[in-house]
Amino acid sequence: MAIRAVSFDFWHTLFMEQPGGYALYQGRRHRLLAEALRGCGAYTDQQVADACASESKSHEQIWRSQHRTLSTGE
Repeated sequence: MAIRAVSFDFWHTLFMEQPGGYALYQGRRHRLLAEALRGCGAYTDQQVADACASESKSHEQIWRSQHRTLSTGE
């Protein structure tokens, strides 16, 4: 039988996030969301920051309780 796929348990085995990585990704997430919303109406920086914080909190809760990541639709 031929090998059809190879899977790696990537997080915290082959890769460790650098110190300060969360802050870097937080800033990128904020900028990308602000850019995506630009054509959808007027949103304040605080509203974008609140949406990012809500997503981050949801992601953390799902990861810790269900050991999975949120889907794009979620």
